[in-house]
Amino acid sequence: TYFQQHITEESVGLIDGGIWANNPIAVAVTEAIGVLKWPADQIYVLSLGCLDEAYTLPKAAGLGLIATKLVSLFMNGQSHGAMGIAKLLTGDEHERNAIFRVNHRVSTGIYTMDGVSQIENLEGLGFSYARERFPSLRSVFFEFTAEPFEPLYKITEEML
Repeated sequence: TYFQQHITEESVGLIDGGIWANNPIAVAVTEAIGVLKWPADQIYVLSLGCLDEAYTLPKAAGLGLIATKLVSLFMNGQSHGAMGIAKLLTGDEHERNAIFRVNHRVSTGIYTMDGVSQIENLEGLGFSYARERFPSLRSVFFEFTAEPFEPLYKITEEML
């Protein structure tokens, strides 16, 4: 589902972030390093996906076949590109393990965007994948108490 474009009072059109950042990991890592000035070698990211459908296109796939997979192609391409950028910026896989992506591959056609018929199945998958991945995530993300979140920018009474 994509939300309708929002036009601000300054006539700026804003679109659903999922259109340009389906996987926002590159945006988050870039902001952490560039805006918040966090040292890249101290950033650890837990990235949660929404499942990854396994599909292939034949070598001679025509426009008709590609068109049916166009949204998936763009979304997957953006996600893989974002992961590559985040890994490059944090030194992941070359210098250390910094990016922990949880996004399991499933068969094509079982789950649909905004579909609710498979909720119980998804819940079961979630518990199963959590049991599988928790041991590798525990020491990085779950054995300490994080500092309370403090937003960089705050809404003041004057802004309202």
